[in-house]
Amino acid sequence: MELDDLKSVWKHYNEPQIQPSLDETTIKKILQGKTQNIIDKIIQNIILETALLVLLLLGSLFLFTLPLDNILWYANLCYLGLCVASFVFYSLLYRQIQKFHFRVQNIKTELEQLLLILHNYISLYTIVGVALLPPSVLFGFFYGYFKHGGYWQDFSQNIPKTLLIVALLLACMLVGFLFVKWYVKRLYGRYLDTLRTYLQELQEI
Repeated sequence: MELDDLKSVWKHYNEPQIQPSLDETTIKKILQGKTQNIIDKIIQNIILETALLVLLLLGSLFLFTLPLDNILWYANLCYLGLCVASFVFYSLLYRQIQKFHFRVQNIKTELEQLLLILHNYISLYTIVGVALLPPSVLFGFFYGYFKHGGYWQDFSQNIPKTLLIVALLLACMLVGFLFVKWYVKRLYGRYLDTLRTYLQELQEI
């Protein structure tokens, strides 16, 4: 074999090979598998949160067996109602997501519907979580304060102390807000972003 022939063969095997473009059906099948994987992770998180909620609900029921004053009794009753409402909500969301099968023929339509459901769920989750922060923090503080002998007059008589308390309460609310945002993003938000990316890829086919 001549030197030029050897160079030609070497060049042929070292040149990057041009891969044929994937057809639409193949791309949809790939995205179908990826989408189902994301959905499985979301369902797993819903089950974990539901299990935690059941434990909190049982804890709330146990508190009723203890000698509670009227304020704590009604506060626990409200908390129990919130747990029950959350449990119903998780169950409905779980059933809705389970309906999606993501067949190749209509994966784009189903993905759009799923994104709408998840977006509404995450928005409601965040709004409720943030809305519950102020009353929870204020109730915890004032209940403990007055339970240990505090009076309303104390706030007007010691302005620096009052301002410090307000600052601490606002700081607690801010930390709670940041935690809610991080928690929701960690459990569901990042998966929602990934699904949006998949939908965009489908729209570009």
